Amino acid sequence: MNNYYQIVSGEQRITFENSPMPSMVEVRRFDGSYLPVIVNRGTAFSIADGAGNVYYARVAGDAVISQENGADIIRFDQVEFFTADGKKGEDLLAVFQYEIFADGTVFTDCFFLSNRADKRVFKYLKVSFNTDISSFDDARYAVLHRPAKLDGAIIQDLSPKRFVERNITQELPEILPLATFNCFQNGGEELYFEFFMEGGTTLSGKPGENWTSLLWQNNSPAIIWNFQNVPAEKDHLVFQFRNRWGWSLKTPPRQRHMPPFTMYHYLDNTVRYPSDDVLDALHDSGCDVLIIHENWRLDIQNGGIPFDEKRLRQVIAKAHALGMRVALYMRGAEQSAKESFCSWFDRYLQKDYDGLYMDYGGALTHSEAPSEDFVDGKTGFRTQYMKLKSLRERVGENGLFFSHTGAHYAALGMNFMNGYVSGEGERGMLIRGRKEYGYFSMAAGGSCGTLWSAAFPEYATREIVPFIASAGQYPHSALGEQFISCSLVHPKEPGINDRAFRPLWKLWKLFVNERDMLVVNDFNSTGIFKYDIQDGHYLMISQDRQRALLILANFSGEPRRVDASCNWSRLPFDINGKNAYLLTPDENTPGQIRRVAENLPDVALDGYGCAGILFDAGEPDFKEYLRPYHQVSSPEGRAWLEEIARQKELREDPPCWEQVFLKLKIADMPAFSYEDSMTVDLFLNESYLVEFNGDGSFEKIAPIVTDGGHTLTTGEFSAVMDLKKLLPSGRHHLGIYATHLGEPFYSFFSAELFNGNGDSYEIVFRNDLEDDRAFLHFDVIIP
Repeated sequence: MNNYYQIVSGEQRITFENSPMPSMVEVRRFDGSYLPVIVNRGTAFSIADGAGNVYYARVAGDAVISQENGADIIRFDQVEFFTADGKKGEDLLAVFQYEIFADGTVFTDCFFLSNRADKRVFKYLKVSFNTDISSFDDARYAVLHRPAKLDGAIIQDLSPKRFVERNITQELPEILPLATFNCFQNGGEELYFEFFMEGGTTLSGKPGENWTSLLWQNNSPAIIWNFQNVPAEKDHLVFQFRNRWGWSLKTPPRQRHMPPFTMYHYLDNTVRYPSDDVLDALHDSGCDVLIIHENWRLDIQNGGIPFDEKRLRQVIAKAHALGMRVALYMRGAEQSAKESFCSWFDRYLQKDYDGLYMDYGGALTHSEAPSEDFVDGKTGFRTQYMKLKSLRERVGENGLFFSHTGAHYAALGMNFMNGYVSGEGERGMLIRGRKEYGYFSMAAGGSCGTLWSAAFPEYATREIVPFIASAGQYPHSALGEQFISCSLVHPKEPGINDRAFRPLWKLWKLFVNERDMLVVNDFNSTGIFKYDIQDGHYLMISQDRQRALLILANFSGEPRRVDASCNWSRLPFDINGKNAYLLTPDENTPGQIRRVAENLPDVALDGYGCAGILFDAGEPDFKEYLRPYHQVSSPEGRAWLEEIARQKELREDPPCWEQVFLKLKIADMPAFSYEDSMTVDLFLNESYLVEFNGDGSFEKIAPIVTDGGHTLTTGEFSAVMDLKKLLPSGRHHLGIYATHLGEPFYSFFSAELFNGNGDSYEIVFRNDLEDDRAFLHFDVIIP
């Protein structure tokens, strides 16, 4: 009998020795060596009987090995159970089948049977995994609960525990469906892994008799799912257990199929499709990809029926004629995604060119109601994975596929994406530090990133530039008005709210036609760049190894020199004989192209600035790079700029009146097919009039409520506030602060200030003037 098996699949090496549970799972690192992550001690399938005997699953016959659906299959169908001192458990049977995909995803199907129907007691049944990540400088993790109810509000769910520090234990009275771990190394290669368990079940068949423990030892986590945490007794019925679990284990990707794109995201609930003028302006701005949000279809929750089919086809045809790909909004939870994998895609879009933008893209949307086998419900992680695989096949290898999940994210299936859409639900976390950015953007999660800049004003400022530059993460630059007077209001013409992205777009354009590039950066390699927490490096090397583009970034707000040296000897790129060009674009001009030595030691960068060095065996074509930036020219664009100037003046130079009254409003929402649950949840907020101190802190002055005393929803006005009664004489910097479940949330307010003598003006939310989606700022003068 062979009791030792080893399978190498993609970057993983999985070893089985004696047990049908893995004795070791390793991941291949940048230098080709293997790092053990899942280790033998504590990794087990065990069951304890009423007498206190603990039995462990052991291999009792040869495994069956095959390949199916592009995966390696290994099945252990001869499994016996023994105590640590060799006592055999009678009438205990099990089968384990592993489905191992080359992208780092592993599914395990398990069935256990106590093949005896007389009276019997079991104290517990446990599935345990132990890990070793002690070599990493830091680790952060998240635990995600199986939702009790699936509705539209899940996308705004703030309940997952995320960015939890290592060595903090979790004891949870449930079968936890998902635990995710990000491991960080200062100046070195990072690691991501997750464990998932589909079924919330018990051995007794009674709900709630289970538990999950997430424990830490030697700076490393162990997860233990206990499917019977109180003694279970059956008489004349067999005990049986079936479930599916698995893991994803990944280092940050080192190959990229497509380069970062210049991408715009059109979301407007009133003008549902971009005009021809907007499309022309997008082309002039260098747009490669246009995403049209939910507004393209009448039923935003499902299917491919456009609001206006004729206009949609006109927009797609013109975009194609201008060299722009189009991606249409859909939902991962919708029936057309689950049943036909969005077959409507073929009706409007071009395979291997256009794409899909998937909202509600997490696996928890495949949660199922309790059943006889899964008394606490089930989450279809494999169903999710295979759906994403089929959607990728729908758009084609060279098509586009983007996924947004809200707070319930995981790496599962993200390798099928062109970009995981990070940046929503984190409220500025991505610019707090490189660790926070790496965690919340899933830099190590197996997918290239894209940045949802629409909802957060701070994600369209210069401060975000070094983060997206060092991760090759391209933004969804937003156009259009989704809701009135909030951070989801954007101009319809490019060239206004996208200025911070222009330098990177120019640099990335130099690689726009490359495919299957080698990617090397600060968090997926070791020993290539000199480590400095303030320096960012992102290197793309062409498939033919004749061109390379090194992006440099400055994480400091002050001008400084960034190290440009690179250990070329460890890379498959011969720097000798290559022409080298330094490119230093800014927000106003592409700047000059300067021929430099191929081993430039450092480059001077402005605060939060970026630059590029292009290495080319030939003479590159810089025509597109040197083309001037788009200039705002449409009446809509000019009106937007005029409105911003006016709003700035009203905020900063308020009139001095004898009386100052304030009334707040939330505008009516257009008739749109959002779920009732999401609409109610969206406006189920508490808001306050606050005053800011000189250090940026604030004090609450009064709650924002209606005359009837309740919080505002769409189309409602607040009670009138006499600011002279609330504030002392002088100048005051005020804000309207919105919270959702105690956390900062969208401000949907417009503020009318008036003096009672017929004079009034209105303050509305504009990202150009606000630096946080939760606040509407303005000054007043109290006599």
